[in-house]
Amino acid sequence: MIDDVVTDDDFLRPDAVLMENLHKAQPWKSAPRYFRSVRVSVLAVLQMLSHSDRGRPNVVLSDGQAILSSPQTTTDTQRRENWFEVMGLLLGHFQENELIVTSTFALPVDASEVECSMNEASQMYMLEYLQYHQRTGFGVKCGWNAEEEKEVDEEIEEAECCVGWYHSHPGYTCFLSGTDVATQRVGQAAQDPWLAIVVDPVRTISTGRVDMRAFRTFPEGAVGDGTESTSADSTGIGAAPRQCGFHDPLVREYGAHGHCYYELPITLVRSTNDEKLLEHMLSRDWAAPLRGSPSLGKRHDAVQQIQQITALLEGVSPSQERKDGTGSRTRELHRQQNNREGGRRGATAVTDASVTDVEQLCRLAETLALEAKLGDVVQGTKRTLFAPQYGVDPL
Repeated sequence: MIDDVVTDDDFLRPDAVLMENLHKAQPWKSAPRYFRSVRVSVLAVLQMLSHSDRGRPNVVLSDGQAILSSPQTTTDTQRRENWFEVMGLLLGHFQENELIVTSTFALPVDASEVECSMNEASQMYMLEYLQYHQRTGFGVKCGWNAEEEKEVDEEIEEAECCVGWYHSHPGYTCFLSGTDVATQRVGQAAQDPWLAIVVDPVRTISTGRVDMRAFRTFPEGAVGDGTESTSADSTGIGAAPRQCGFHDPLVREYGAHGHCYYELPITLVRSTNDEKLLEHMLSRDWAAPLRGSPSLGKRHDAVQQIQQITALLEGVSPSQERKDGTGSRTRELHRQQNNREGGRRGATAVTDASVTDVEQLCRLAETLALEAKLGDVVQGTKRTLFAPQYGVDPL
């Protein structure tokens, strides 16, 4: 989760000597929570969001049937379900207790709605790109003068490396599933320091705020508490595995495997030039929220939420389920929801199905009500600002 946004012109400068010393000492081996925070550049965030948006389904409705179309022919009736996950690697460096992500690059992977995995072509592409990156260096300047540019390029070329991977969870929040935990553990064992970042493009679009989280896993056999505690003694090394029920707050926030990893707070970093550019972009697009309506842009999402609420209501009443024969449909919707959550609710996690459905029903209803209220507030604000100019009663 992004906790802060700062301006810093020196965050791209890697300390090659410090990185070499840390590689030799490997303090993260004895302290699984050694890394406590993550800094991500504006460029890296834009690259991840742009890549994750490619998982958007390119489908329009024509005569009641779904057909593929090009981006130029996509209309406002475009569907938003069936997003595909995407995957890429993180480039950057690290300091004491902190990982720094300066750039990313996408990987061509086999993807579906709930998972993505590397194939042979992906691995070859990754190796070729990393070799190219090492040969050319990272030529992004942050307002340095001409005398410093050559020195900075040489430092970055020597010290910058691959520090992790990212993938998207379109529409079902940011957490690590069982497959993600296994992938991250392999990365940490092979080339630590290694970081996992999860991006949710659907929630980013619907809320207007970047939905992104960073994680690192505990070693095999260790059990953590999933919080952001920085104490090495709180990792739970040698402790007995905890029983993870659905009512456990950690499971509800981080999924069924929440005790296998911990979250690192993210700080978004921009240079002075980035700050000027972003301010210029915002100054030109300040009226965009006034030209549209959040409610109109989320109509299809609202319909999906209402369908989920209906399915849950049917599932809560066994007598009604038997009467109208909707049991199979309800179970199918529940199965699809479980698949999209990537293992968030396993067989051992659900202890009371009826109570679980009621809780999920309440959360969906609250989300739907809040989004509807937000749309009303935006429309009311626009009426108050502009209606009097045309002699219309704003109320």
